[in-house]
Amino acid sequence: MWLTALVSAFAVVGATATAVPDGYGANTTSMTPLLVATVPSSSSIFLLGSVACGEKHCLELRRSNAALTSYVTVTLPPVAPIKGLETGSIGTLMFASVNNGYIVEDVGLTTKLYVTNDGARSWHLEIVGPGDIVNRLTSTSTTLYAVTMKCDVSHVTCTDFRLARSSLTAQKWTSTPLPHGSSHLDGSVGVAAALGDEVWISELLAKGSILIVSHDRGRTFSTIATPPPASVSGCFLTPESTTVLWAECPTGMDVSFFYSNTSGKSWTPISADQFSGTGGGAFDPVSGDLAYLAIGLESYDLYRITDDAHHVTVAGRVNCSDVVSLTFTTRMDGLVNCLGIGGTSEHLIRTNDGGATWTRVPGY
Repeated sequence: MWLTALVSAFAVVGATATAVPDGYGANTTSMTPLLVATVPSSSSIFLLGSVACGEKHCLELRRSNAALTSYVTVTLPPVAPIKGLETGSIGTLMFASVNNGYIVEDVGLTTKLYVTNDGARSWHLEIVGPGDIVNRLTSTSTTLYAVTMKCDVSHVTCTDFRLARSSLTAQKWTSTPLPHGSSHLDGSVGVAAALGDEVWISELLAKGSILIVSHDRGRTFSTIATPPPASVSGCFLTPESTTVLWAECPTGMDVSFFYSNTSGKSWTPISADQFSGTGGGAFDPVSGDLAYLAIGLESYDLYRITDDAHHVTVAGRVNCSDVVSLTFTTRMDGLVNCLGIGGTSEHLIRTNDGGATWTRVPGY
């Protein structure tokens, strides 16, 4: 899935040393949701949002239960405000486990990696590599990966693309140069996708799109011979097993979606004709045989994708002018960060029947 641009002006405050209660509190304070981060193999959800703060608004981070009926307010690192961006300098919010979470802060031509190892009670800075720009993060149950690079002051030319890896604590990193990362890439590197010891990375080079794979947690790579789906910036890959991959591939104004059950050696397009001409949406693979896709203008059709991506059926309709994010925690339970019709503020809606019906989440 991807996040659309956030365009409202916002005042951001730094972290406070708020103590975390032992249990969740009732959901009584309204929040405008901005980023939603699920936690693998957990019923917890972390929500970054806007709350009233005197006469202005402030960023707040909450850890909520799956039903979003109660929460704990946790802390944020001292992120910087950026005029016109509600999330300030926060570029990435991700949790690999309930305790281990990560915020990548984009500040000018640099990035900072903030890490928590106690469930966002506290945050500290970690250095992946001297002078490295942290471009992408992904994780397995044991390993955190970061695609890094070094760029000139204009960010036009970037070199030394690497895959760095660490334990989930992110305190000690080792890195491997990507096969085509020793000189400027005429394109982009997609998000590293990882499962077990397997790592896949989609790249766009001057000669076209390629897909590289590692079978030893990124220590060595080889190029998959069959050309992967084309993309202008590298595809976002989601592995569900060592053989099953879903792909979300930006192609300019459009986005294409694909499925592979051959570890990326061959790909099945997901109803390319049906979704051609789209300029946005949200895609969420749930398992090796199920994914959801929300796509449309002013309101969104929600499609259920099954049977090795050969069957695409309408599951329901999402009445949002923009689906900021789409997250299914089970095959039937889903959550949408929704920009209201007519450009009203963001809010959360949820389904418990696979997208057939949606209700507003109280307080959000």
